[in-house]
Amino acid sequence: MSAAVLRPGIALPKSELRLLGHLLLAIDGHELHQLPRKADALLALLALQPGRPIARETVADFLWTDRGPEQARHSLRQTLLVLRRSVGNDLILAEANCLVIPPGTLAVDAIEFEARAASTDRDVLAKAAALYRGELLENCRPVAPRFDDWLAVERSRFAALAATILRRLAAACAVAGEIETAIAAAMRLVTIDNLREDSHRLLIELLARAGRRAEALRRFDVVAELLKRELGVRPDDETAALARRIRMESSTPAATDRPEPAAPGAAIAIDKTLPHAVRPPPVPDKPSIAVLPFQNMSGDPEQEYFVDGMVEEIITALSRIRWLLVIARNSSFTYKGQAVDVRQVGRELGVRYVLEGSVRKAGNRVRISAQLIDAGSGAHLWADRFDGSLEEIFELQDRVASSVAGVIEPALQAAPMIRRRTARRVLISPGGLSKWRATTRASWRMPPKRWPILARTSAP
Repeated sequence: MSAAVLRPGIALPKSELRLLGHLLLAIDGHELHQLPRKADALLALLALQPGRPIARETVADFLWTDRGPEQARHSLRQTLLVLRRSVGNDLILAEANCLVIPPGTLAVDAIEFEARAASTDRDVLAKAAALYRGELLENCRPVAPRFDDWLAVERSRFAALAATILRRLAAACAVAGEIETAIAAAMRLVTIDNLREDSHRLLIELLARAGRRAEALRRFDVVAELLKRELGVRPDDETAALARRIRMESSTPAATDRPEPAAPGAAIAIDKTLPHAVRPPPVPDKPSIAVLPFQNMSGDPEQEYFVDGMVEEIITALSRIRWLLVIARNSSFTYKGQAVDVRQVGRELGVRYVLEGSVRKAGNRVRISAQLIDAGSGAHLWADRFDGSLEEIFELQDRVASSVAGVIEPALQAAPMIRRRTARRVLISPGGLSKWRATTRASWRMPPKRWPILARTSAP
């Protein structure tokens, strides 16, 4: 499916694997049922990395984490035997003690979904949205600790990708005048990440445009209650202003139930210079930050899970700061594996600051580097590194998260005060703008208080 759809003229593979939603495997048009749970997991692990050989030891450790190496390898051989009896010998190949699914032999919905996600074409986005039938391996029960951790990361990544696709699709359909289709896309969007307020705001705006003002206001009440119950916060000013505008329109004698054209500056407005792209959200007044996925500098793909887990801990720690708006992991992880300009990230996510970093592992030691960047100018505001032992991985993650949060909190509090204090001089002093920039840059050269990592080591 994926290769043939994207490159006409190539024959469709005879085998199809659906990973989004309930797992489905079809060979020559015939569905296979009741494969062992570990066989399904093995297929998913290899299918999401088509053409990339994975060492047998790695696969065995992923699927039989709690067993010894020899028993895990034996279980892997048995599972491969079961699979080959069911799907044939050509689907999974063994090369130099590695396992691989050759590209083009298996049509995988998740791979096609990812390929379509980069498009800005409305029809392509609609087909991508239709492929997302549910979260990755929706019916998968726990398999093994390492596999389950990997699956959690991949589920979050695909959910974030689905949210991006649905947001683009809703905006593109609204521009084309297909309001009901746009509403359907927005309805799906809020079910993926129901705490993301801008998604609810998009749906409320679309309902109002369709003349369904009463439904739009009920939706606002639901969102307000949800935010209060789950996060202890009120809807932000933009959402509240949208609800007030809809109430005013509903109370005027001229108000009718017919659809309305989009008002200038509406939440679903589209940037005319970039077809079908959603106009970036406005930067909020209070400090806001996005934590990007850290780079794995170890050269060991298996460390990706440790790196992603550490970033989640940092996001959680920063989210506890009441005056700081932290972008959800599902949104920031859409940039994983991409070389992006932090200024672009700031515009797309509507944040003032971006935290990025890297992790390097050498033996039993790990070094974590983090940098705080002004998303408006791209200037580095703060940087530090943390060294620790891998013997207590979870403790190290907690300490890095608390240390980074502790360093960033006073830095972020200082930045607005510095700008307000020095910006006044711009209006009354010749060359004031240059002096203001120099003063701001100099303030960040002052070394922040160090928060060293003192990882415990096991007694000899």
